[in-house]
Amino acid sequence: MPSSSVATVGFCYGSAAIFQGKKAEETKTHKWWVYVRGPNNEDLSGVIKRVLFQLHSSFERPTRVVTEAPFAVSEYGWGEFEIGIKVFFHEPADKFITLKHKLALFPKDGSQMSTKKA
Repeated sequence: MPSSSVATVGFCYGSAAIFQGKKAEETKTHKWWVYVRGPNNEDLSGVIKRVLFQLHSSFERPTRVVTEAPFAVSEYGWGEFEIGIKVFFHEPADKFITLKHKLALFPKDGSQMSTKKA
């Protein structure tokens, strides 16, 4: 009987947003990114086949499929919403997991945003 082994590879997902300043267009107040990556930015293309990001329906092409690292989508917008994420793996063939991520543009502590670099 052949033996089998299981490998575990960690990854993380999340987002980041940058306020574009008071002069930004009303519908483009923030530049944001949503991503799936290794915990230390490792290249996961040997494990992950593709990532599907489901954006809000108001975006042109709300379904985005990324087939190579970095597995990320960048956009401009003004509102927060939930992003659906499907991570497809090479093995077992086309097996996937489904995740949800809340895109946050504004500080949770109510502080004012700044466009100045720290």
